[in-house]
Amino acid sequence: MFFFLKEIQKLKGGKKPSLNEQKNDHLTVQWLSTAISELRSELAEVSSNYNTSAEMQQRQELASGLDLLRGDVASFRRDLEELRAEQQQTVVTLGQLKQDVETSIKNSQIASSANAEIKTKFITYAKV
Repeated sequence: MFFFLKEIQKLKGGKKPSLNEQKNDHLTVQWLSTAISELRSELAEVSSNYNTSAEMQQRQELASGLDLLRGDVASFRRDLEELRAEQQQTVVTLGQLKQDVETSIKNSQIASSANAEIKTKFITYAKV
């Protein structure tokens, strides 16, 4: 900062800088230009690394979410297979129950017929 104040005072005083000072000033400007270019490069590299890091983190989060979804899908598939097996068992059980009910109805009809026959015979024997 002091350097710049000194330069401003020189320019205000109307004093013409010497050849040596001009060379120094020129070298200083070149050095500053190079330093600024290097800083810009480093800033671009840091920005690129940050973007890459953020992208990697996002990819990891997406991969983790995808793994969770795959686990959920696998679980749903197992549940679905279990439900299908239970449904098949229920269909078989209902088929057996239907047969049992039909058999019971037939047996009930046979018993009812036999009962009616016995009742008729009883009434007939009771009259005699």
